[in-house]
Amino acid sequence: MAGKVLVMRQMMRAHGARPELRELAFRILRAHGVASRDQAGMVRALQVWTQAFRYAREPGEQFAGPDAVVRQGGGDCDDLTILVGALLESLGIPTKIEVLGWKDRKGRMVYRHVYLRAKVGGAWPAVEVIHRVPLGWDPWRRTIQARLRGRKVKN
Repeated sequence: MAGKVLVMRQMMRAHGARPELRELAFRILRAHGVASRDQAGMVRALQVWTQAFRYAREPGEQFAGPDAVVRQGGGDCDDLTILVGALLESLGIPTKIEVLGWKDRKGRMVYRHVYLRAKVGGAWPAVEVIHRVPLGWDPWRRTIQARLRGRKVKN
């Protein structure tokens, strides 16, 4: 999985450096009425905008860049994470990629979800984009709590 995370990070940085993506980020911020220097507002606006895309599982593992996600109107969790990550990178907002997984009955590590954390002030709130949830809603906590209660977790 470390190799896939590295590829995602490289895609986020490469696309985040493109002027077209920075222009898109600014259009989104204007449309959401975000004040300059409101870093939490910027992260939240980009999160909400990305949450509007359709989540769709894919056969096998492929990574779609931001242009493909926008053109298609959706993607899976890694595609949408790359999109919001590249938008945040274009604004100079630091991000971290988080991977959610657990061992199956045979002891193999099974990865189920990927999402971002973005630096807002001194905190690193979760930026979940496949569920319409607020900034800081933590998929890890939700999944672990459900598993501890013995409930099956839907992905």
